[in-house]
Amino acid sequence: MDATEETWVQPPEHLTYFNKQSLKNLVENIGFKIISMQADYPIEQFLISDNSKNPNLGKAAHLTRVLTTNFLVNQNVQRLVDYYEAAADLEFGRLLTVYVQLA
Repeated sequence: MDATEETWVQPPEHLTYFNKQSLKNLVENIGFKIISMQADYPIEQFLISDNSKNPNLGKAAHLTRVLTTNFLVNQNVQRLVDYYEAAADLEFGRLLTVYVQLA
């Protein structure tokens, strides 16, 4: 069982369309080569908390994400990219982004 119990799957607005492998398959099947696959900030870590059902805490979680991301960008952008690529590989993040080129 997933620790977050897929609480982000809330049709019709929030659906999980792709995982790492299905997105990779799609991109490669239409003739592109993946240069980088990155996950965004792992906001799911907040969903593990007992407080995650409290709607008043959403803004604080978002602000934590913004401040953390800004801090990491200022530390070392390339290491942040490495971190986001590792997060994608681990499927630890809500959003996957791929950077591609024609194969």
